[in-house]
This record gives sequence, C-alpha cells and structure tokens, in this order.
Amino acid sequence: MTPLLTASWVPPDGSGMEAVVLLRRPLRKARQEQIALPEALLMRSPMPNTVPQLDSERLAAALGLSALRDTVLSLVTPAPPGDDVPQLIARGLLRPQVCFRDPVGIVATLRWRDPRGRPARSAAMVASFEDALSLLDQVAPVVEAWLALPEVLPLDLDVLAEDPGRTVRALMAQIGIVQEKPGETAGFILDWTQRPREPRPAAPLSSAEAEAVRARFGALHARFVAAAEAAEPPAEA
Repeated sequence: MTPLLTASWVPPDGSGMEAVVLLRRPLRKARQEQIALPEALLMRSPMPNTVPQLDSERLAAALGLSALRDTVLSLVTPAPPGDDVPQLIARGLLRPQVCFRDPVGIVATLRWRDPRGRPARSAAMVASFEDALSLLDQVAPVVEAWLALPEVLPLDLDVLAEDPGRTVRALMAQIGIVQEKPGETAGFILDWTQRPREPRPAAPLSSAEAEAVRARFGALHARFVAAAEAAEPPAEA
C-alpha cells in the first residue's frame, strides 16, 4: 500500500482533540491501525501520536510505519506545517486538517481553572486575559499557514459540537473511507452523539472582553468559517 498520513492542527485550548477522536474512530472501523511513533519523536499529550513539529524526521518515521503496517496513520500537532508538508500533499501522501472555533470560546476555555487552579484538560496554561490574547496572537499566523495548504480540510469545532455528522462526512470524504454497509455512517454518527460528554469548561468573559477578542480575531474566524463551509462535501440525499 502507498503510505498515507493525516495531520491535524489543534488549538491551544484542547478543543480540537474531539475532532481527532472523531477522525480516528472511522479509521479504526476501517481497520486502519493507529501505531505509535517512537516516544522520542512525540510530545507529552493525552492524544497519541502528538508531535511537536512536522519535520522531515517525524514525517519519514510516520510514513515508514504507515507503509510497513499498511495503514492510514493519524498525527496531531500544535505547530505550523513543516517545509515538507506541501510536497507530501502534492504526492498524495498526506491529508491535512486544521481545527478552530470561535476565538471567544477558546479564550474562555484557556482562562478556566478547576478549584485546585488547574486548567482544562489539554489546555495551555495562561495567567490572565491578556496572556490568552497574546497566545492567540501567536496562533493566528499558524492557522493562516494551515489554511493556505492545498487540499486542507478546515474543521469548525462549533459545527462539530452542533452537527457531528457534517464533520464525519467531511473527514471520510477527505481520506477516502467508504462505508461498508448502507447506513453505517448514520449509525456511527448516532453512536457518537449519544455517548456521554461533559460540557467544555469555560470561564465566562465580560462583554468588553468578548468584544476585544472579536475585534482582534474576528476576521481570521470569518475566513476560517468560510473556508470550512467551502470544503464541505455535498450533503447526503
């Protein structure tokens, strides 16, 4: 089999992890085993195969495992796409996804703390509202770099929360997963929507804070939403 990777960028509040889980479930259903890269190539994360960057060493290792085990291998990263990524996309060896949502929600999750002062699971630690804005300032060009990739699939996490079926169909279409039985996709989506999930933790922002976030990042969010809508496959009849 020709090796094939997926590479998903996730935002610093950890909200993109649900999209990665949603991607990997149909991969496993299609018997695409998710093999772990060597530990030295990974970063600390609750999500397997999260890499600090998509450099040539990590991509070569992932492609080797994909070819050896005849499987589509899923990677996750918080980093910009590496220099080798566009070439791999052009050769049909990599399918990129970029996850994002309303920046107001991202900031709210970044600011949340449990009673012991710990942030939301998988979220970056920020000390203040200003720190959250500064972190998103760093994130914005990374999102733009992913959106500029050919064949990228933007995954709107707000859409995922409301209508996971749209996200499932988009992911399956991008990777080329075909349902084995009629109605299999609908059954998978129903199973996903019925599983228990805790609400995403968030510390409410004041109206002034929310307006400041929208003024700073609203244009990026609008471009992302438009790109996500344009990338969606046709709705099933």
